[in-house]
Amino acid sequence: MAWAPAYGRCEWDGRFAGSGTPLKGIGILRGKQTFRAAIRVGQRPTTEMVDAFDLRSKTIRDVLVCYCEERRAAMVYGSFRGLIGHLVGNFWADLEKRRSVRRDAVRE
Repeated sequence: MAWAPAYGRCEWDGRFAGSGTPLKGIGILRGKQTFRAAIRVGQRPTTEMVDAFDLRSKTIRDVLVCYCEERRAAMVYGSFRGLIGHLVGNFWADLEKRRSVRRDAVRE
């Protein structure tokens, strides 16, 4: 059964009903590994997390990586991910996007 009741609610137990064999056949699952274990990757490096936002300015990217790396030691990983999402994604990447849209509007 793919869904197992836990404390009055249903939670996914990490298996697809009857689909373990196809996932093993194409190399996604190995041995008795669950799908959840196969997609778990652990903590990402700061540079990889910042680079996910594809910033245009390498100088700003380097400054943000340096700042975030310094802050990382004093934060739990979930809060750190939130910091990068807010600072890099919501603030700087959005600022670059708006700036390029404004430039394109002026050129037309």
